Amino acid sequence: MAQLTSLNDINRLLHETLGRERAIDGELEGLLAKRGDVEGRLLDLRASTAEARATCSPASLPIVYIALPA
Repeated sequence: MAQLTSLNDINRLLHETLGRERAIDGELEGLLAKRGDVEGRLLDLRASTAEARATCSPASLPIVYIALPA
């Protein structure tokens, strides 16, 4: 790592760092905003899966045959 001896270099690096920090904060806010929706969908999926398991027995499932190439 290079030494920073110039006040201009230190200022430039500080501003670049602050800009990157703001960008990361913005990305994080976006991800956190989506979290509630993703959690809600996951809960719906779990409920659907539990309901499907409760109403489906292996005997009631259709038999599917897959033709394999010779």
